[in-house]
Amino acid sequence: MTRREFGTSFSIFLSSFLLKDFDAFSASQYLTNQNLMGLEKPFLCGTHYKLIPEVFDAFEEMKKAASADGLRLWCSSGYRSFKSQKQVWNDKYKKIKNEFPSYSSQDIINCVIEYSSIPGTSRHHWGTDLDIVDAFGYENSNPLSHKNYDAGGEYQYLSYWLTENAAKYGFYKVYTNENLRSGFKFEPWHYSYKKLSKPFLNQFLEINILNTNGLSTCFGYEKFTENFISEYKQKYILGINPELL
Repeated sequence: MTRREFGTSFSIFLSSFLLKDFDAFSASQYLTNQNLMGLEKPFLCGTHYKLIPEVFDAFEEMKKAASADGLRLWCSSGYRSFKSQKQVWNDKYKKIKNEFPSYSSQDIINCVIEYSSIPGTSRHHWGTDLDIVDAFGYENSNPLSHKNYDAGGEYQYLSYWLTENAAKYGFYKVYTNENLRSGFKFEPWHYSYKKLSKPFLNQFLEINILNTNGLSTCFGYEKFTENFISEYKQKYILGINPELL
């Protein structure tokens, strides 16, 4: 093993060790505010998808268990930077604007936030959240559709398995199908590692989103008033599975 390889292996071990031994308060300090907004990348594990070390390890364990039951779990989206989220946001904004030219900026924003977070506010910035599909069915051109996870859908067994087993490995569905839940629409694919994402959420709520560097480059920024952001936090950021609050 070269010195460089040893240094990399030791860093991964140290990060995993620290995360596993942190209590809830300490865990909330593991990521800086810049990390939580996607502006600075935290230490991540993975190649095709990236997660912070403890989350990566937990997902690997869950993948092994699912494999024994005939499923090949795959993370179609893990960590996402502010830049990547801004690309998602701006692309959707432009698409809706072109399709519905009579829509106001606020109308467009309301459409985008049905499923997509304002850049700087995505849980994917934290490295604790991931979108899960079954790799055996990943040829689907639109895998992240709730219809795939419904009874009779391509991922119906995956949906059942995750509902029964994900919590054993620390993962909880974020945007549930509860009628009283506000905010983003039902996402049966989006799971979060509770042990870390819960304290990260508490830390994130203290951040002034309007001070996010680069937010002004997002389409519709002029509508991001203090009142709008306050309502967005309450309805969308906190409109999640109560297990994760």
